[in-house]
Amino acid sequence: MSIKAPAEVLKEVWGYDTFRPLQRPIIDSVLSGRDTLALLPTGGGKSICYQVPALCLPGLTIVVSPLIALMQDQVQQLEQRNVPAKALHSGLSRKEIEQILQQCVDGEVKLLYLSPERLKTDLFLGHLPYLQISLLAVDEAHCISQWGHEFRPSYREIADVRPYLKKCPLLAVTATATPPVAEDIIGQLAMIDPQEFKGSFHRDNLKYIVIEDSYEMDRLRHVVNGIKGSQIIYTQSRFRTAEIARHLKQRGIQALFYHAGLSARERAERQRKWIQGEVQIMVATNAFGMGVDKADVRGVIHMDMPISPEAYYQEAGRGGRDGKPAFAVLIYDQQSIGNMEDRLNQMYPSLDFCKNVMRAIFKWSRVAVGAGQYASLDFDLVKFSNNHDWKPISVFHALRQLELSGWIQRSEGLAVPSRFRIKASREELYRLQLADKQFDVFIKTLLRSYEGVFIDYVRIRERDMARQLEISPEQVKAYLQRLHQKEYVVYLPAKSGEQITLLQSRPPTGDIYIDHKAIRKNKKRAQRRWQAMKGYIGAEGCRTRTLLKYFGESLKEDCGACDICLGSQLKVFKDAEERDSIVAALQEWLSNEKSISIRKWIYKYPVVYKKRLLHLLSELETSGELRVNSSLEIEKSDGK
Repeated sequence: MSIKAPAEVLKEVWGYDTFRPLQRPIIDSVLSGRDTLALLPTGGGKSICYQVPALCLPGLTIVVSPLIALMQDQVQQLEQRNVPAKALHSGLSRKEIEQILQQCVDGEVKLLYLSPERLKTDLFLGHLPYLQISLLAVDEAHCISQWGHEFRPSYREIADVRPYLKKCPLLAVTATATPPVAEDIIGQLAMIDPQEFKGSFHRDNLKYIVIEDSYEMDRLRHVVNGIKGSQIIYTQSRFRTAEIARHLKQRGIQALFYHAGLSARERAERQRKWIQGEVQIMVATNAFGMGVDKADVRGVIHMDMPISPEAYYQEAGRGGRDGKPAFAVLIYDQQSIGNMEDRLNQMYPSLDFCKNVMRAIFKWSRVAVGAGQYASLDFDLVKFSNNHDWKPISVFHALRQLELSGWIQRSEGLAVPSRFRIKASREELYRLQLADKQFDVFIKTLLRSYEGVFIDYVRIRERDMARQLEISPEQVKAYLQRLHQKEYVVYLPAKSGEQITLLQSRPPTGDIYIDHKAIRKNKKRAQRRWQAMKGYIGAEGCRTRTLLKYFGESLKEDCGACDICLGSQLKVFKDAEERDSIVAALQEWLSNEKSISIRKWIYKYPVVYKKRLLHLLSELETSGELRVNSSLEIEKSDGK
């Protein structure tokens, strides 16, 4: 039973007068108690579809989300709107998790975000009977389907929790579900007579452009300078993000780079600068974008080939969420197609290699045979790979297969705050204070500032301690490290890196079972998605129509805005007047300059003119009006 009207909540909390298309029908379906599947495109306002019902209904809304960063972003945004929201993740201590769950039991929290893995923990299940849950929302629901492009085995376990939730409705939301994926979501979540809502994947303000150019950096500068406003440039490697950002900055274009290997503080600061418009261009891996609330992105540029239409649509769809014109540009050359096909093969290493990696992880973890299930360990991919003389990229993909096979869970780019607990007794601490005066004030401040430190780990903020003691944070860390060395405390400094959780115990024989048939099926699906992506790149008709067809949607007419609709495939000009004006401009240039490079000449015109210009140049060279020298520069022909 709704206790508040959706429109009232929308206005009071978000300040909006009206809902976006389909949001209100989806919310009404949820409030009526029905299981609901919502397929909304990127930027369609999926989070509102469960956040508004959460505030309309009594009790608690559970939101299952795949990414820690996404959970934290949404919780932060809700807290800024005075909505009580919390997230459970592996960066919290057991005591902190218990406190949050107790707050949920006491009715102090309206939205609780957590990963699918945490649904099955004893700590959560122990509190579950005492929680008044009104709604279970599954974000990024395509992760539950093996047909989906981001399959997560742990999503399959969500349905196991439903019997504990009585008549609580389930809402599944996603932006990138093909018809087979949507059908699989319903089955895997055991949804009962669900009401389905599918928003159009067509974004008429988003202009799709594909450019083949072997001089990708030159073309990138040309594109970036032609788009006015905030832009995201996507690339697949962390190294390339820094490389591209540096290239742009050296040419007077301010840009930042972003990837999961940066510290949490660096990522947050760079994201803030970009969102607030201090820097207009962000060069990033796909670790950037989810949960980022910025509507006025005018361009999303891909410098590496996306592996599937789903991945491309989700990332490109971050442009133009304000409804104003935006560009989705993909720059590639033939080598990048070959690179992606090599990468696709690398993504599925041999079963023997995957098993050897898992055995090495068990050895690395030092857990006993028959033990280790749910143990978490810090994991340095490069160090681990070097220790075994393996290529890091091969190990990375083996970890992915081990995760899909249910052996491990990875948390990449996880930020864990500093924690400590006091190991010594109060009497031992007192003797230390008497013997060493430099620790006296420090220990007194510790005990005064943090409770429960003799029982469990407590999060410590070194900057807060530094302000109280009027010393630097580095000095606070030094004090804690010395106490740690003396074994008076256990100090765990903040870290940002990867963790691995073992989902199964170490087998006695070292035998690692992996379902090779499932891996073969997944590889075939990935190859089909890649062929569909190549079909989009090589499309001869409207790109928007090609993309929509993949998602099971049709468009009555060509979009009129993509590069093909604007004539990128044309080899001749539509009228002689336009052709003659371009020839005249070129001849005028050559009357003042000795030559012009073909590239520089082509970049003077819109990208869709490339084929027409090259064909025109061929005609002019054949007729003897111009010539192209060995440096690929256009010159006057002899005697002209």
